[in-house]
Amino acid sequence: APHVDIYLYSSTGLAEPSLIFQTSSTPVAAISQQKKIVKGNVITVYKPIKLDEQVIGELVLRYQSPNLAQSPMMGFALFTLALICAFLLAAAAKKRIVLQLN
Repeated sequence: APHVDIYLYSSTGLAEPSLIFQTSSTPVAAISQQKKIVKGNVITVYKPIKLDEQVIGELVLRYQSPNLAQSPMMGFALFTLALICAFLLAAAAKKRIVLQLN
């Protein structure tokens, strides 16, 4: 299976997004838009995470282009990973908002 570098950013909208999780020491900046960048055989996917139509973070995935036999499985794995990260960030944001309101 190909190696996937994961970066998770939190955003309040008042300042630059802050990196809250990463699996690689290679830096990748958040760009606050949905985009896929291909440089050689390295693919970087940027996906903003929204809660009630407000951007609360960004998920960045970087991986080497898989061969055609791995593509469907890789797509499913990345989708599942993105979905899990989105739910975790949304739950954390909800908890943070509730704590601030009390």
